Amino acid sequence: MTSPPNDRERVEHEHLDEMTCMLYLERQLERTRALEVSAHTQSCDSCRTLLRAMERESRLLTRAMLEEEEPLPARIAAFQERVRRSMQWVWMVVFGLAATAVYAIYTGYIEPSVQSLETAGLGGTNLVSLLIFQSAFWKGWQSMISLVEVLALVTAGGLLMLFLRRRIRRGSAIALVLVRFIAAFALPTPAAATEVRKGQIAEVRKDENIKGNVYLSGERVEVEGTVDGDVYAAGKDVEIDGHITGDLISVGRSVWIRGQVDGNVRSAGNNLNVVGKVAKNISFFGDTIRIDEKGVVDGSAMMFGSDINIEGRLGRDILFMGDRITLNGMVGGSIDETGKDLEIGSRAQVDGPIRFEGENEAIV
Repeated sequence: MTSPPNDRERVEHEHLDEMTCMLYLERQLERTRALEVSAHTQSCDSCRTLLRAMERESRLLTRAMLEEEEPLPARIAAFQERVRRSMQWVWMVVFGLAATAVYAIYTGYIEPSVQSLETAGLGGTNLVSLLIFQSAFWKGWQSMISLVEVLALVTAGGLLMLFLRRRIRRGSAIALVLVRFIAAFALPTPAAATEVRKGQIAEVRKDENIKGNVYLSGERVEVEGTVDGDVYAAGKDVEIDGHITGDLISVGRSVWIRGQVDGNVRSAGNNLNVVGKVAKNISFFGDTIRIDEKGVVDGSAMMFGSDINIEGRLGRDILFMGDRITLNGMVGGSIDETGKDLEIGSRAQVDGPIRFEGENEAIV
């Protein structure tokens, strides 16, 4: 009788599987098992071939993972180069349009504002006044946004033309698209009249009714008539006794509003006095705001300065950073103060919450 094969003979006749080969190549088998696999591959052509194939595959995978940059196919590389050359023209067009927009903003808004300030005695050396008049209280932001929107549309139109040029071969079709695009921007827009007045006394007389915006600069600025637009005022004393249907943007020592302003009041100076009516909001950088007992502000009041004194009616909220709020009138919203003192008199009425952070306790 033939005796049954021992473990070593069984290993030599059995073929190796892929998992055993992989563990052998990665040197994760025990020493005894590894010697058995090595001896088996010496005598078994099939297992030796499998082991070499798996060793080759392992080297290829390792090399692929260590490869830092895989070369692009020729077609993709050529397309990438064409895109790079096209983007150079695109960036040149975008830069040109942006430069045109900056020039238009400067000549249309910044330069006239600087001239008005210089006439009023606030030269370019007064950097604080210049920044306030041309940034935080500058009504021209809306026009600037419109310019940026037009710039974006023109840039998108240029990109569209580059796109269509490669896909529309007939010249008449390109011409039709171009004519329609130009016509969309060539339509005349109604231009609002703008009037500039300057001198020792810059005024809008009582019998005048001006359609459009007005720039006033001088030692004394007076508006006694009606301005159907915005008023830009720069002077030592600004007095509004008439009617402004738009906004009042002012820089000066003192501002008196005894008439009516249908828009917002954005001002910087020593003091702002409201005896008449402001239909929207007040923004003020300076020493003092006073709303007289006859004064009415339908919107909110935002102030960075010293004191705010309300004896009349404020329709909405107060946002204040300064020294003191003195309240003897009505506030239709909330009060948010960061300062030193808060005084609320017996005739005061506040419809919203009060938040006060100050050095002293509030006096009610």
